[in-house]
Amino acid sequence: AGTFIEALQLLPTGASFPGNLTIGALLLTAAATAARAGFKLPVGTAPSSPNAGDFWHAAARLLWYDGTNTFKLAHKTGHGHYYVTTPADTTIAVTGTYVKAAGATATLHLDDWDDDGGTDNRLRYIGAGSVHLCISVQLSFTIDGNLKVIAFRIAKNGDATTTEAIASTVNRKAAQGADVGAVPLFAGFEVVNGDYIEIWLTNETDTSDVRVEHAQLLVLSV
Repeated sequence: AGTFIEALQLLPTGASFPGNLTIGALLLTAAATAARAGFKLPVGTAPSSPNAGDFWHAAARLLWYDGTNTFKLAHKTGHGHYYVTTPADTTIAVTGTYVKAAGATATLHLDDWDDDGGTDNRLRYIGAGSVHLCISVQLSFTIDGNLKVIAFRIAKNGDATTTEAIASTVNRKAAQGADVGAVPLFAGFEVVNGDYIEIWLTNETDTSDVRVEHAQLLVLSV
């Protein structure tokens, strides 16, 4: 008796090829329609040791390996921002210790982000996979008292002591309490589903309160 090798299986839903398939000419698929796409690459798991030329669909991304580096060919980008609607004093319990900025906020133009159930001064990532964030903040503030050095940071998951948070630090000295100081902030973070971003601050001079009068935080995931 001979040995049979299944080379091609024809199914009602299409053809199934169990082994490697080499195509020596142009691969032409059907054009996409409202009912279906012309080509499908199922979602899987990234190979641990890809070969040069491999491409795959995993973690909400289409990726390709050139033999040295893995490139993102396509992935969904998310964005969102919030702004201060009602300013409030931020209480500084310990000089130089960072706390989350107080005040009510509202969100705009959210895609893959939310405000974590209505939490003020927070944007939470709700997308798939890990993404890199580009974050920008513009804010203005006032203080209680005179000649105070106020510092601001962008924090992830309530931690203002990480390298990324420290790198975002901006200090501003306010001469008088009536002065309105303006501060820009920029930061970059890697986040996964559930991670969140907030504005934190401290008073480097004493424990006088700080009030963020206006602020807008914008995130763009790339």
